[in-house]
Amino acid sequence: MGLPRIDVQAMTAEERLDLISRIWESFTRDPDSLPLTPVQADELDRRMDLLDQGRMPLVPWEELRARKPGTPPAPR
Repeated sequence: MGLPRIDVQAMTAEERLDLISRIWESFTRDPDSLPLTPVQADELDRRMDLLDQGRMPLVPWEELRARKPGTPPAPR
């Protein structure tokens, strides 16, 4: 199946952002269509193990929202 030709340069920024959004949403409807690399799968397994063991540091949403971008978390 060939892809339709799209002249991205002729699109407005809003149209390009809409296209990106639609493509991204297509992956969320079928996450298996974007498989993880072995390194990503290992890291996800590692983090899930820490979470299951109660050793994953968690930050409340309110704290994350209040934090300025690039600011490290407060020590606990």
